[in-house]
Amino acid sequence: MASTPDFGEQSNVLDAASELHIEVQGENGGPARTAIGVAGLPLNTPVETEMSCTAV
Repeated sequence: MASTPDFGEQSNVLDAASELHIEVQGENGGPARTAIGVAGLPLNTPVETEMSCTAV
């Protein structure tokens, strides 16, 4: 997540992404997650997420 050096609430912002994963995929879709802050992301995006899926 692109954020200023004094911002430390990245995990709170990531909660919404986790809730969306669970809403779309059900309780088994609850993600493992890591929240970090960086000075900038490619293409000036504010948040970057990554998902790995397995077909069953």
